[in-house]
Amino acid sequence: MADPLSPSGSKRRSSGSFESFVVSDSQEPEYSAAARDHNEFKARFGSHSVKKHEAEMQFMLKPFMRKASGSQQALGKRLLRTLGKVRGLVTRSLPADQCTVPDWKEARVPASEWQDELRANQVDMFVSDERLLNNMDSSSEWYDRMGNGVLFNGEVPDTFDIAQLDRRQTCFLLSALGAYAATPLGQRLLQQIIRLYPEGFVGVTLNDDSLAERSVKVVVSSSRPVDRHGKDCYSFANTSGARWAGYIEKACHALLLERSANVDQLKKEKPGEDLSYIEGLLRLITSNKKNSCLLDRIDMSLAFKLLPPMPELTSPSPAFQQPQSLNAFDARDDDLKKPLIKDLICFNIKQGIPVILGTRGDWRGTFNASSGTPTNHAVTVLGPASLRKGSDTVDGFLTYDPYGEAFGKSDIATASVGTTTSVKPSGQAIRFCSYDDIHEYFNRVTIARGGFVHNLEYLKKLAAEKPDARNEDGWELV
Repeated sequence: MADPLSPSGSKRRSSGSFESFVVSDSQEPEYSAAARDHNEFKARFGSHSVKKHEAEMQFMLKPFMRKASGSQQALGKRLLRTLGKVRGLVTRSLPADQCTVPDWKEARVPASEWQDELRANQVDMFVSDERLLNNMDSSSEWYDRMGNGVLFNGEVPDTFDIAQLDRRQTCFLLSALGAYAATPLGQRLLQQIIRLYPEGFVGVTLNDDSLAERSVKVVVSSSRPVDRHGKDCYSFANTSGARWAGYIEKACHALLLERSANVDQLKKEKPGEDLSYIEGLLRLITSNKKNSCLLDRIDMSLAFKLLPPMPELTSPSPAFQQPQSLNAFDARDDDLKKPLIKDLICFNIKQGIPVILGTRGDWRGTFNASSGTPTNHAVTVLGPASLRKGSDTVDGFLTYDPYGEAFGKSDIATASVGTTTSVKPSGQAIRFCSYDDIHEYFNRVTIARGGFVHNLEYLKKLAAEKPDARNEDGWELV
């Protein structure tokens, strides 16, 4: 059957239309002016057939015909990681045993909304490569890196498929994706939100609680854009050939660009009106960073907000529960030293809930950066582990730097549950951190939406019954 959406043989086409918007389902009546503005904003836009975008879908990047670029690393980052590797040469490796986490097979993961045929889908937006790349640099000419690639290797997303580009400031998003891919439950959720079509497109379901107040279905092309030197625009440059992380990165860029265009269009149609409420909601998605490329403005908690929440889970300890509202848990600075926060982080890691950590940005973070990982950066928590130091064992967890491929991946193949991984404090993508040292190396933690929080009622009851005591479940009141 002929496919009318195929970009084969199509001509370059300008795209200035912002017609594809999204609307949530019916809302409860609200009476504040801000809520009315929001409801009017949503009521303007509806999901629609992908055929509506047939003209935009004809745009096709020129194939990149020259030799691919060698290194994609910026000089400053390359020097930093080289320093880490030099430090690593004079430090000894220690064995770390990665522990198992629950696979939550009983958890009811939502079924994928994507149908087999793209044309049969009702989608919320399609954003062409032309619009995406113009948001990066409207003066450059872009190409498509041709070659083989797969969505997942072995049909499963893997944390080590992720290789962040130096030109992209997407460590928060990629570390969040890595945290999902590091756990059995997170892998299943990632598999549900992405669909690759043979017609040259990819669909990703993202969460947009701020503006649409629901999940939205985003379609982008499956091309791999590069500049005239062959350097990637999105993080596809891994050696595994898996493209899922780069596609999700691209879809998130499309969502932010479309949302920003929505607000700009509304401002043009309502000159002089106060739309600060709507713009404020947009900032919940794009943060306050000054980067012109909206993709680079995703913050740590925002990264988890775009991804699916954890399904309903039963806590194995009465001291913890899932929250009523599925928000990402976020803690910063000295809060990481609080015993209750440390217990919360520890519990979520041991239960296989996606967790990411942000490196320090102060003088201590600058000193830590000599290990090869930059300041104000985010890393993935791979899972609980124990480090063997002679006859002693230290409990903690393994982390993965999304810049991992820049360090060299010789140590990554053995970083899996039930195996022993050799770790060093410097020069490696995979590191060990004890629970007691979190505040030493990190100044922020974010736990995926639907992760466990403290059961305050239980803690109050425990405090009343057994002050400063350890209960039968082994949980210590601190």
